[in-house]
Amino acid sequence: MRRISLLCLVLVVSCAHKPAAPPAATAPPGPRPGSAAIRVEHLAPGAGWWVTWQLPHPVQKVRLSRPGHGDRRRQWIFQTPGVHIVTEGDADWVVSAAAPFASFQALIVEYARKPEKDYQAFIPFEDGTVLVYTGVLDVTAPATEEPWRLDLEFVPRPGDAVVVNGARVVGRAAWTSAGDGTYVAFGSTPTVETPLGLAVVDRGMPAWLRDRTLMLALQVFGHYATRTGWRLDGRPTFFLSYGREADPGALSFGGGTLHGVVQLDTRIGSRHAADGDPVVWEMQARLVAHEAAHLWLDHLFRPADGSSRWLDEGGADAWALRALLDLDVVDRSRFRQILREDTAECLRLLREGPLATAAREGRWKALYRCGELASFLTEAAGSRRNPPWDLVQFWGQVFYGARSGVYDEALWFDALAGIPGGERAAGVIRRVVGQPDASLAADVEDLLQSSQ
Repeated sequence: MRRISLLCLVLVVSCAHKPAAPPAATAPPGPRPGSAAIRVEHLAPGAGWWVTWQLPHPVQKVRLSRPGHGDRRRQWIFQTPGVHIVTEGDADWVVSAAAPFASFQALIVEYARKPEKDYQAFIPFEDGTVLVYTGVLDVTAPATEEPWRLDLEFVPRPGDAVVVNGARVVGRAAWTSAGDGTYVAFGSTPTVETPLGLAVVDRGMPAWLRDRTLMLALQVFGHYATRTGWRLDGRPTFFLSYGREADPGALSFGGGTLHGVVQLDTRIGSRHAADGDPVVWEMQARLVAHEAAHLWLDHLFRPADGSSRWLDEGGADAWALRALLDLDVVDRSRFRQILREDTAECLRLLREGPLATAAREGRWKALYRCGELASFLTEAAGSRRNPPWDLVQFWGQVFYGARSGVYDEALWFDALAGIPGGERAAGVIRRVVGQPDASLAADVEDLLQSSQ
């Protein structure tokens, strides 16, 4: 069993002197055999991004790996004659109307739109740094070939740095994609060394929010490692962006995880700008704890392909709420209020259909709320153990049965059935998943009461 101890948070801000200018730009080298090369250059303010793709061989068309959500058609201006975007379903293809092509270029007008259930392509910092999600640039080999390696080169503006793969590099940097892409920071934001890993924190973020966020991250990571019995491999990079919303009462919190990366984005209106605003802090804390949970639920371990998304998405919400109670971010009264409200919302959303079909039908809120409820219902069984288990400890048991690091719904229910009272809890959860009925609300309430 691997465990981690809770360390004191020590912040060491990188040197603030002006970095040396990067070397003069040169033409990108050709790709290695079996590789595609992608060069990403950050142009002058307001000029956008210049991207060059070089493929292993000429093609008539090439698929871009991630969905475009319509943004590429609006924001990408191709500079290669005869090349344009064709969208088929949720897939974007770069297609030549004439001869095959082995390279192409595009000027990308920066856009900051949050697509539903996907990574945001560009995330601006208030201090001028920009995060780029490389997955939106990735290309896919034809089905008849082995997957291409993707060699990326990043060219920042003169005097700026690039942060990628856990390192800050002044001037150009390189990285080879392992499949899902990563976030890369272009700009002058200093890096912060923490016991958990490197952090890039928007200088526009208020000091109180920055300090509380980094401290809570340290506490949450230690809490999850202790409760599950599993610690993370490696040290992730944290990207914390911040901005002000035009609507005074607006609040926007979002984030994501990739291999070795935790990305958090916070946008607030002027009404919530006071130091220590309790609404901002509670929402920020839930975001931190939710995204941290995904490092266990989707990276250290991962759901099987096609597995029910309520397991990891709703599970992360449940882990987060439990952590906020255990770490005294919220008191028990507030904890019970949140759980009661989330449970009521789940039961209301089940009127639109069972949890089993929610992902296919785009009912994402049901995945979160009802998946959270399912994890909390495991505590009704876990509380009868000696010593008792909370839901995070139960998930640790699921991980012990995850062969090759993969879990699924069947394994989750098997683990639940193996603890006292687990069969009853599993029966109620199966009704949430597959066949909600009129008596479900009473049975859910009874189980939750037995675990409080």
